[in-house]
Amino acid sequence: MSINRILVIAIYNHPENYPPTLNAVEYLSGVYDKIFILHRNYFGYGWKFPENVKLVSYGKNINPRDIQKQNSILKLYYFLQFTWRLLLLFLQNQVQTFLIYDCMPLLSYRLCKPLIKNPKILWYHNHDVADLVHIKRFSLSWWAWQSEKWVFPQLKIFSLPSMDRKRYFAMEKLKGTFFFLPNFPSIALYRQSRFEKKNLCDNINIIYQGIIGPLHGFENIIKILSTAVADKKIYLHLKGFISEEYKTELINLSMSLKVESQLTFYPHTGYQDIINNSHLYHIGIGIYQNNDIAHSTSGTASNKIYEYAAAGMPVLIFDNPYFRSIFNKRKWVSFTDTSSDSLKQCIKNIVSEYDSLSSIAVYDFENELCFENNFRNVTDLLSSKN
Repeated sequence: MSINRILVIAIYNHPENYPPTLNAVEYLSGVYDKIFILHRNYFGYGWKFPENVKLVSYGKNINPRDIQKQNSILKLYYFLQFTWRLLLLFLQNQVQTFLIYDCMPLLSYRLCKPLIKNPKILWYHNHDVADLVHIKRFSLSWWAWQSEKWVFPQLKIFSLPSMDRKRYFAMEKLKGTFFFLPNFPSIALYRQSRFEKKNLCDNINIIYQGIIGPLHGFENIIKILSTAVADKKIYLHLKGFISEEYKTELINLSMSLKVESQLTFYPHTGYQDIINNSHLYHIGIGIYQNNDIAHSTSGTASNKIYEYAAAGMPVLIFDNPYFRSIFNKRKWVSFTDTSSDSLKQCIKNIVSEYDSLSSIAVYDFENELCFENNFRNVTDLLSSKN
């Protein structure tokens, strides 16, 4: 390995909130001597990064859910703090490769560019395509989105987790290499937890992990909790960020149906906790009924769906043409329109073939749907360029 191959990663969040980024860092740490990860001043969860990886942030750590309550002046202040830290990283280090996650750090780079030396490799990876319906004109987010068109001719690498999202980017301006990097879990990380055959016993534990909001079928699942399916009692477990208003709605619904003891909420935790506790659950929820850009192109971008499979969980998926096109050949996927009859039939079918479906899910993960299969193409290119 040559001396001082330095990679700077900029992400306008905390890397622990993005499992695919954690997977990437694990493998990139074998390509570079030093990696600096510049991130927002959000709390982390104690993920153990490789020794040559250093996290860089600024100011007092805050809860990411609190940012919505802050005024525009404070948001601008935090953005400028982030941008200043990025400038310092470039001025203090010979940055060989710069990996930008999403468009906010892209705007920071655009502001810094007149003052810094161009990295040898400029790489832009987009987690979540910008939806202009949710972006206010001339806001920071709007200017960040505008920077995507500016940067494309300069990119050596551009990558996406979903091929369906390519049409939202200026691909005609890209002179570098495009990589498809689906948000599959890493076989190296899930092997550590060792897959164990699940025992259904008398209960079925259904899990959703992620941002908890409407249009994931939760209300309809709560409505069937009072009915045993295949002689088994159903429990719904919701793990992640949720507004107090929506949480109250779900609790009130469960109380009205007298099933509140079968509904459990868990706070957002680190990725290692998700991996370690995956053996506690039997079926995963991968239902997306929202028709916005992010959800209607989420087939290979929804890491939770493939994390369920890696843990041997069959998955409930919303039944529409798009998701059929992605998952129709996956036996461990059950398509539902989220009606009570559909949900109960899906769960009944899953239970009747549980051991087989669970094993097939793990097999598909280990042989096809793992992070390494696609990402090694990027590391091969980076190794040849460095």
